[in-house]
Amino acid sequence: MEQRPLSGMMELRETYGDVARMRLFGLEAMLISHPEGVRHILQERHTVYTKQNQDYKMLARVLGQGLVTSDGALWKQQRRLIQPAFHKEKIRGFAALMGREAEASTERLSAAAHAGQVVDIVAEAKRTALDIVVQALIGVDAGSDSDRFGETFSRLNELITAQFTSVLGRLPWLPTKGNRTLRSAKLEMDRMVESIIARRRAAGIEGNDLLGMLLASRDEDTGKGMSDEQLRDEVTTLIAAGHETTAMTLGWTIYLLGRHPEIARQVADEARSVLGGRTAGYDDLEKLELTRRVIEESLRIYPPAWAVSRTPSEEDEIGGFRVPKRSLVFLSQWVTHRHPEFWPDPERFDPDRFTPEASATRPRFAHFPFLMGPRMCIGFAFAAMEARIVLATWLSRLRLPLADDRVVEPDPLVTIQPKGGVWVRPQ
Repeated sequence: MEQRPLSGMMELRETYGDVARMRLFGLEAMLISHPEGVRHILQERHTVYTKQNQDYKMLARVLGQGLVTSDGALWKQQRRLIQPAFHKEKIRGFAALMGREAEASTERLSAAAHAGQVVDIVAEAKRTALDIVVQALIGVDAGSDSDRFGETFSRLNELITAQFTSVLGRLPWLPTKGNRTLRSAKLEMDRMVESIIARRRAAGIEGNDLLGMLLASRDEDTGKGMSDEQLRDEVTTLIAAGHETTAMTLGWTIYLLGRHPEIARQVADEARSVLGGRTAGYDDLEKLELTRRVIEESLRIYPPAWAVSRTPSEEDEIGGFRVPKRSLVFLSQWVTHRHPEFWPDPERFDPDRFTPEASATRPRFAHFPFLMGPRMCIGFAFAAMEARIVLATWLSRLRLPLADDRVVEPDPLVTIQPKGGVWVRPQ
């Protein structure tokens, strides 16, 4: 399974059912695929199923001890400090920024159309999403850091994935080429994030953005502020996760629409009807109903995060099967989102799976692209709004047909990347 994780996990469920046992790097491991098992782990017993395992130690080599990798008391403290920045009214205030950056992206794509160029829409989505997340969360323009940060994170994504599948990569103290290259790329990213924080401090502007709130935050018990290292790790996590997941969502959505041109026309008609040539805003979101369903279905077929692991701190039972203490328990969005009991003909692209009526017939945890329960992605509402605004803006002004009929293969790095990109011919 290590070398072909997506098909390997599918085969495990098909062969052994919703609770499948395996050995992985010498450890007892399990794949839990039924939505009720997912709910049990992520919601009912989330305090038992911890992140105290080698997977998160390795991911911390890239993200540090931010919200994605931290656990226990540290996670609770940091979540409490960061949560106010993602309040509904705060998120609403970011819509205008998202609209402006979506317009800027559309202008770049229009220029490519006039020049007769083909464009990797994944690269364009990464640039747009990075510009949005840096300005919204950090309060400064990414400027010249945008491309460098995107390139560095992409390199780190590839490097850490290679380490995940290597026995030597799981020994970070060994002076291997992979370990040295990873450390070097991580130092480069740290310097960029620290530079962003330094510019924000030097500006002397007290704002309501995330960084301003974190700089001013104090622990309720000790009165101490966040350390520079912790601040850097949280900013790194939010920038990296905040742009990567949205960019992958947009890239895969354009790919699916390119292969289903009739649905693409319907989405474009909706966008033009709702927007009428103006910039998308918060009040337009509920009217972009087909756009929402298309994105939800894209997230089902190509979830940015394709698997997560947990380690139980005590023995447990799921579906009548014993779960040993300190075993490695996997949940896979890729697998559960294709569970035939809840998703008939699961490889078929069908946005009508996400009408309110259809969704009401399924367990909530059959679809969990951003996780669920207390550890649900803190930026879920931010990302969902951003994806709709950018997609609607693009398609209200342009056609983005695929440049060729190539079948794009999913590349399961830390996130699922479209191998070779998604190339379109803007018109």
